[in-house]
Amino acid sequence: MAVVVTKEARALKLNLPSGAGVTISLAALGDDAIRLAGELADTWLPFPYPWSKLAEGRARLCEGAARGGHPDRVPEIHPSVPVVVARDADTAREGAAWFVAFYLVNMGTMYRDALIRHGFGREVEAVLAANTPKFTGSVPADADELLEQLVVFGLPAEARRRLGRWHAAGASMPALLLRPNQTPEEIAFTLEAFGPMLSAPP
Repeated sequence: MAVVVTKEARALKLNLPSGAGVTISLAALGDDAIRLAGELADTWLPFPYPWSKLAEGRARLCEGAARGGHPDRVPEIHPSVPVVVARDADTAREGAAWFVAFYLVNMGTMYRDALIRHGFGREVEAVLAANTPKFTGSVPADADELLEQLVVFGLPAEARRRLGRWHAAGASMPALLLRPNQTPEEIAFTLEAFGPMLSAPP
């Protein structure tokens, strides 16, 4: 099969009339892409992104907003955060480790490189070594900081505490990413764990 590349290009169109109030969200990890989100988007959707680095991300958003001529309108931060709530700590950690290992081992180098830029190179290498030559879904103890930075996990109270760190760091609306293949009961248990946060005073 031959692939022919031409110099002609046409702008992509939805072939639908534009609607008012459509929110533009941009997922971005690199500094330049985050600045672009600040310039053009309404919300920034980082994943996976360390909660302790959200202030740095917001600084890039502010730079982009200024470049776009609206320094007072900075996109909200809506990170996608894996969540694992369980009735015992070992099961919760195991699920959190699967998330981190899966995205670092099986999804190319983009996520690895982003975390290395943030200063987690030693932890990334430890996860890769623990899952070589075969994927085990494990994160060794010397890479625990990746679990703490990237995943909301634990017994219900501990999961709420970890989610609270994201809000305190500047996240307006974290989107919780559930594990695959969960039973309805497991999903309900996870969602109910965060119920107290909905009724807590601001």
